[in-house]
Amino acid sequence: MSESSDLRGWKQHAYELFEAQAELYHASREQQQGFRAQLAIVLRCLPGGTGRVLDLGCAAGSEVSALRAHGFAVVGLDFSPRMLAYAQRRFANNPEVQFCHADCEFLPFPAACFDHITCLGVLEYLPDYGRATAEIARVLRPGGLAVFSIPNRLSLYHLTCGFATAAIGPVWRPVKRLLRRPKAPAAPPTPWHSRNLCVPWRFRRLLRREGLEPVASAYSNFSVFPFDRLWSEMNLRLAAALECFSDSRLVGWTALQYLVAARKSSK
Repeated sequence: MSESSDLRGWKQHAYELFEAQAELYHASREQQQGFRAQLAIVLRCLPGGTGRVLDLGCAAGSEVSALRAHGFAVVGLDFSPRMLAYAQRRFANNPEVQFCHADCEFLPFPAACFDHITCLGVLEYLPDYGRATAEIARVLRPGGLAVFSIPNRLSLYHLTCGFATAAIGPVWRPVKRLLRRPKAPAAPPTPWHSRNLCVPWRFRRLLRREGLEPVASAYSNFSVFPFDRLWSEMNLRLAAALECFSDSRLVGWTALQYLVAARKSSK
């Protein structure tokens, strides 16, 4: 099946982004507060002890250590060769860890071959989640659990950021041009990327359509706009304090990330 030019464009931009950020992921991903908060929720959802986990979007291996510590054998899959190179070097002597370079919409595995699947920070780089979730359902064994983390379109951050961009942007941009100082030498640009943010209940409906029944959900990363840009240290402290509301239906929806665990039907 040939891909549309739009889909190829999304994937190309994601490829460029993660190739450029591979060293950063390798050096600091596991120390990032937001990542650690999400990973704690993922591990809480997974039944511990045994089984084979497919880690989609494994990057430089950030989740693999935690999954191994919980007793899982791990197959890490990523679209970025540079990410995989870091991961392969890190786990070269671990026979319970394997890596695969592939596209999440075309998984090179037989049906029902994984006990569980983790998918953090992947689906938002596709214009449509449908084919990837169908592939996840195909390779997951009956009764297995898939755990997803996707940016939440309805988060307070995205709502306020979108409002500020629409309301203040047209006024601020001309002022900024008037006040602009001579430019310093430009740093290499970060590759452009767009993200397909999720609406939680629509995503749950999609999972059910693929035979994956949501059994648990939570929210994480309570970043506040514009604190993240103006007072980053304050933003981190506030986000850490609010993480205790990750399971709250009343407050949780305001967070940036939506996490959901879904079980494949045993029938």
